[in-house]
Amino acid sequence: MGKTGISFMMLICLTLCNPLIPQLNAKMPVISPQEMIDSSDHIVVGVIKKRDYIEKHREVTITIDAVLKGNLHQNEIDLKQDKDQMHLWVTFDFPEEGSKVMLLLRNSGEGYAPRYANSVCVINKNKINLYEGMGFGNWMPRDYEETYQVFYENAVTTRLN
Repeated sequence: MGKTGISFMMLICLTLCNPLIPQLNAKMPVISPQEMIDSSDHIVVGVIKKRDYIEKHREVTITIDAVLKGNLHQNEIDLKQDKDQMHLWVTFDFPEEGSKVMLLLRNSGEGYAPRYANSVCVINKNKINLYEGMGFGNWMPRDYEETYQVFYENAVTTRLN
């Protein structure tokens, strides 16, 4: 067997013996941008007050400026999550302290949590940008940003009237 054959066999063996195969094969369901908005229990605008990240646990405190969807009656919320072996930190990452954000949240057993990936947006000059956004199926990050932008503008206009 030549060098190419040996290399190929080693690659197959390493792939089949890899303990991460279940994680690599797990697929996150595809949720459209509009479904993200519709299925969120709360959508809020606020400022990252505090970010506390350690290896196995993260906590973020957000000062709430506006509730665009849902019935949150708090001036501040704390979001907490332990490291999930399956998805790692994919749905729980936030920009630096002082950043203005729009968050799509769901009710969870411990309070509130990001709805899913693409649930954290940075607002800069009234422009919505995904924070660490990703594409799903045929949906690209810009599709989420455009849909969220329309929602944000409509919600802000409605609040002003």
